Amino acid sequence: MEEWDIYNQNIKKTGKIGIRGKYQFLPNEYHLVVHVWLLTKDGKILLTQRAKTKKIAPMKWECTAGSIIKGETTEEGALRELKEETGLLLEKQDLHLFRKEKRDHYNDIFFAYYAIVGEEIINQMKFEDGEVINKKWVTLDQFKEMLENKETVQNIYYIKEEYNRIIVKKLTNIVK
Repeated sequence: MEEWDIYNQNIKKTGKIGIRGKYQFLPNEYHLVVHVWLLTKDGKILLTQRAKTKKIAPMKWECTAGSIIKGETTEEGALRELKEETGLLLEKQDLHLFRKEKRDHYNDIFFAYYAIVGEEIINQMKFEDGEVINKKWVTLDQFKEMLENKETVQNIYYIKEEYNRIIVKKLTNIVK
C-alpha cells in the first residue's frame, strides 16, 4: 500500500494522506511525481523500457519516474525511484532540477531532475523489481524519432523542448 501526502496548488501539504489507486482527488489537490533523466557529458539520454506486465504503457521507453511517498522530499523520491528501477545509487547533489509543473489532468505536481553521468553507468544498472527490462543511450534526434513513432511513454515529450533551452546550458556549467 503506497501512501502519498496530498498537496494544494502551492505545494503545501494539506494534512491528508492518499492511498495509490484509491484516493479521490478534490479540486486543487495533488500528489508529487518525479522524473529523473540521466545524461552523458556529450548529451546522450538514458532511456529504460517498461516491462510488458505493466498496466500502463507496457514495453514503452521512458526515463525513471514515480510518485513521491508520504514523508519524502522530491529529491529523496527521485533517488529512491532511481535505485528501485535501475539499481543505481546517486547522491542528492547529483540531481539538478530543471522543470516543475502542476498538471491538473494527472492530479500531480511533477518535478523533473537530471544528473550527469558517465556512459559506463549503464553497466551498473540492475533490474530487480520487474518494472524495467531494458536500457539504452539515445541522442536527442533518436529520442524525438522514438517519440514520434510512439515508442516512448507520451508524458515525457517535454524533454525535447527543454533539452536545448535548459539542459545544454546546465551541462556547460556542470561539466567544467
